[in-house]
Amino acid sequence: VDLNGILEDKKREDKVHYFKLDLDYRVGERFILGLDGEIELNNSNQNYYDTKNTTADFSDDVFVPHYFNYNRYEMKPSLTYLIPLEENRNIAFKIAYAYTVRDYSNRNVKDAQGAYKSDLQEDRIHAGSFNVNYSLTEKLSFLFNVDYTHNTSNMEYEQYYRYDYDTYNILSGLSYKF
Repeated sequence: VDLNGILEDKKREDKVHYFKLDLDYRVGERFILGLDGEIELNNSNQNYYDTKNTTADFSDDVFVPHYFNYNRYEMKPSLTYLIPLEENRNIAFKIAYAYTVRDYSNRNVKDAQGAYKSDLQEDRIHAGSFNVNYSLTEKLSFLFNVDYTHNTSNMEYEQYYRYDYDTYNILSGLSYKF
């Protein structure tokens, strides 16, 4: 979208840079302390043209360049408990907590009525998870996961999209290593 709200011929292109660090420290036979960290930098060429739902009045329209640019920072401590089984197999129970911050470098927040404010959008995400990994063979495992995520944002305008939300997931399946 260009400065006048006209669709351009070029397609959206995001350039994403990741920096990730995963540390595990084994405490005795059965415990593993983990600390994961990640930085994600997203640079997008996609702009946003906000008509504010007034198609006849162009005077209140707002052009936001690089609307989808953001920086994301995450820290995730974890604790794993292992129950050894025969033949290099085990059952692993893992609890983890992740704290994530996502800052949008070009996106101003709106109040509940849709008026722009001077602050930039900031999202804060808290996530907790519980995982079970049961080795059926050396290569095949049964997996079970429960997680909860709580997202908060300083974006108050939620007519089209929710910025404050909770999610709950229960997942199970098989994993095969080859």
